[in-house]
Amino acid sequence: MGPLALSDFNGVNVVCVVARAMYEETGDSRFATPTLLKRVVAAG
Repeated sequence: MGPLALSDFNGVNVVCVVARAMYEETGDSRFATPTLLKRVVAAG
């Protein structure tokens, strides 16, 4: 299952939460939640 299919299966809100948690744990900017993903989640 690719990343887009997985996002569709789990929900983009879950992807956003996981990205935020990974960034908070590592501090690595590679894991920062993308702005577009935040907008998609906020839009519902």
